Amino acid sequence: MNSVEVPELLVSDVKEQQPLGMGKLKTLPVRLTIEVGRVVKPLSEVVSLHVGDILHLNRPATDYVDVLANGVVVARGEVVEVNGRYGVKISELVQEEQPQQV
Repeated sequence: MNSVEVPELLVSDVKEQQPLGMGKLKTLPVRLTIEVGRVVKPLSEVVSLHVGDILHLNRPATDYVDVLANGVVVARGEVVEVNGRYGVKISELVQEEQPQQV
């Protein structure tokens, strides 16, 4: 395998060029999703759902909900009410998993 040297990525700036840093990255939008639980059902049951049916999820109602950033769990918390709207009070931050060494 050949090694290739890659030049430093630069952000074009009118006054001068600077390395791409966290300052620019911190402004990128991140989609946050709150996940209460999951359930797997056969398609035949899904197409037979009616108004008023109850789906039983895989978690107890007392468990924290997951907070996902672009599909990755980053925190857990409890559902709260804030001015008549749902909110999530963060109770735990999920630490980044360390890569396993072989």
